[in-house]
Amino acid sequence: MPVQLTAIDITEAAFVARVASHIRPGAGEAAFVGEGSNNWVYRMGEGAGAIVIKLGKPHRARFAAREHAKEHWCAIAARAVGGQTPESLAVGAFEGRSYQVQAFSPGRPPRPDEEGRAWEALGRWARAFHAVPVAGWGPELVGDGVFAGDWAAHLAYNIQALAADDPLLALGVLDADASADLRRRFERLAAKPFKLGLCHGDLSMHNLLVDDETGDALALLDWGCAGASPVPHHEINEIIRADRATSAQIDLFRKAYGLSDSAFAEVMADLPDLGALRDIDTLRWGLAHAPDRLDALVHYAERALARLR
Repeated sequence: MPVQLTAIDITEAAFVARVASHIRPGAGEAAFVGEGSNNWVYRMGEGAGAIVIKLGKPHRARFAAREHAKEHWCAIAARAVGGQTPESLAVGAFEGRSYQVQAFSPGRPPRPDEEGRAWEALGRWARAFHAVPVAGWGPELVGDGVFAGDWAAHLAYNIQALAADDPLLALGVLDADASADLRRRFERLAAKPFKLGLCHGDLSMHNLLVDDETGDALALLDWGCAGASPVPHHEINEIIRADRATSAQIDLFRKAYGLSDSAFAEVMADLPDLGALRDIDTLRWGLAHAPDRLDALVHYAERALARLR
């Protein structure tokens, strides 16, 4: 049965055709290949000259524009230090819609038997781009290598929020003892001289392409979750938190990264406290800005607190 196109589908297809003609006049049609939360993704051309167009969704315009600018800078910075990621060719806007143009990367997702080598490649690449100089902290890029947040202020806020009138006490997420324990842990983090670097934030097999014949890692995709954070702590914490790798694969990653047994043990000792900081802070944000997500955010915060016991 043929697919029934809606008026919105037809309007969007016509818009994509105009965008494609604007980006690469005379190159033909752009073929839809997928989507993310902020973008529809299209491919134009074949072979070495093919490109990928990430086109911001109309209802996500503000988020897409910020993401495109960040991905563009991160790709340039990562490639400059040897990180294997598609070349970002341009960012721009057309008729009010943001877009990013990348060189097309051939390849396919790794098979299960190739994942060990893939995690080793990610370890080598992560060590390279973690050394990229950054200023500030957090996921919001506001200039070349400059992120909007402040690590010390982030910790100070979360320490000061652990007070007698803390809404997390009324919510039942914390009691007085747990609050005091968190304060001690966050104060310890505040006193520790973490190194901040460029983090990808979503190292995983679904963001990796390998050579179709050899299985060698070719490219790391999608810098939308990137930011400036403690390295390598943030990267490893996100891998573990999202259950993206086995313990054996994480060991391959850390060895390729260059972490000795003692250095890795020190990182791992910090992760429960950093995880609690992340999820408690996100819950505080949710109370003010995303009440519809509160149940999920409470679950993550309670899971992080359980890891402290």
